[in-house]
Amino acid sequence: MLSPTNSAINIQASNTTLDCKGFMLDSSAIPEASTQWGIVSDQQHDVTIRNCTTKGFFTGIAIYNTTSRGNSVLNNRI
Repeated sequence: MLSPTNSAINIQASNTTLDCKGFMLDSSAIPEASTQWGIVSDQQHDVTIRNCTTKGFFTGIAIYNTTSRGNSVLNNRI
């Protein structure tokens, strides 16, 4: 499992929707080693991430674990 300290947002529950409504997550003011991922979901099911913009992260949006199912990433700018 990924560490929440390495991501701006860590989704830790299944059946969750994150709708950023067009707002941006920008890591440019954070030291490079501090935040590697913008939005992370690990080992969760039925997670939807939509309308988000991520800037300056090594990985903008990451959904991990091959047993996760029903996840959606919609209308994002990475």
